[in-house]
Amino acid sequence: MADSQVQYKNEGVALVLAAVLGIIGLCGIGHIYAGRLSRGILILLASLVTGALVVFMWIIIVPVIIHIGLVIWTIFDARNVCREYNTTLSDTGQPPW
Repeated sequence: MADSQVQYKNEGVALVLAAVLGIIGLCGIGHIYAGRLSRGILILLASLVTGALVVFMWIIIVPVIIHIGLVIWTIFDARNVCREYNTTLSDTGQPPW
């Protein structure tokens, strides 16, 4: 049986996933890539809710502002999650989560 090696997470990939997919309303995919599945799913659900509010509400400025803030936050946080993952993997040899 071959020993499977745990791979480092690429910060650039997380950044692109968070930015590009976040802009189209799918925030959280960068977190899912980095291994933070539950956080990524919660962020994804939040972005879908804000997207639905933009589509179905009469006053769209508040959900738009919330969604833009969510996109910006997830871009930076996905990168930080990758750094945390890689640092822990480098220090301990085991993934953090």
